[in-house]
Amino acid sequence: MTNVVMMEGAMREVQLRDAKAGLSALVDADQRDHTPSFARMLMSCSIDADDLPSRQPGPVREIIF
Repeated sequence: MTNVVMMEGAMREVQLRDAKAGLSALVDADQRDHTPSFARMLMSCSIDADDLPSRQPGPVREIIF
């Protein structure tokens, strides 16, 4: 199946599967640009020292190599 696509004022014929692949790549790139990284989300949260539970260190485990 062939579709006609308007790009920058010019008409072009492309296969439907090629148009789908191009649109999918464009959407993926757009989502990557607007999705914050996990590190950025962690840095943006407001956690105080009182929010974290106190650590209770246990005995050191023996590691066998």
